[in-house]
Amino acid sequence: MVMYIPSVKEAAKKIISYYKEEAFDELKAVGEYLENNDVAKSIAGNGDEFHNATVQLIQFGFYDYAYALAKVGFNRYPCNTDLLGDLLAYGLHCRPLEELQQWHTKLEKINKRFWTWRAYQFLFDYWMERLPYAENDEVLHTWESIIENLFQSFKDNFQYLIDKSDCEKAYIMEFDYYSSKGDEEKAITALKTATEDV
Repeated sequence: MVMYIPSVKEAAKKIISYYKEEAFDELKAVGEYLENNDVAKSIAGNGDEFHNATVQLIQFGFYDYAYALAKVGFNRYPCNTDLLGDLLAYGLHCRPLEELQQWHTKLEKINKRFWTWRAYQFLFDYWMERLPYAENDEVLHTWESIIENLFQSFKDNFQYLIDKSDCEKAYIMEFDYYSSKGDEEKAITALKTATEDV
């Protein structure tokens, strides 16, 4: 079957319609098309359109297709922190944690001034997912330090956020982190600080 997908919107539309029609051979062909870097480069769309299309796909539970589409978008827009965040978030549902480390590494190379709330939130989710797999206490403490530095960095860069209502997400991350550790005092402090600062 010869396939051509002109735009990211069309890619999302095809995936959803093929699924609804139970056209699983065509659905598989779209997946193969997205995995082929040479042809996937021809898919038109800006960074926001790639991100929005992936959001549309996860509403149907298509994490693997959303991941593939975000990867196509990332190859075109390698500094788009929303797409890197998407790769981490969707990858948690369909890829091994070790594979996702590459997106963390690429994200960390981008100045945090250009990070969106999604970059912070999805990287936080990635590290929270990894915590139970720490091989020993030293690794666990290193990862916990990464998480704590992450929400602190988020707070340190509030002035660069376009939508100031996103600032509260840093405190929610902090609350969730300390709650997961059973440190209710620090969790409550995070919420109190949020009401004062945001």
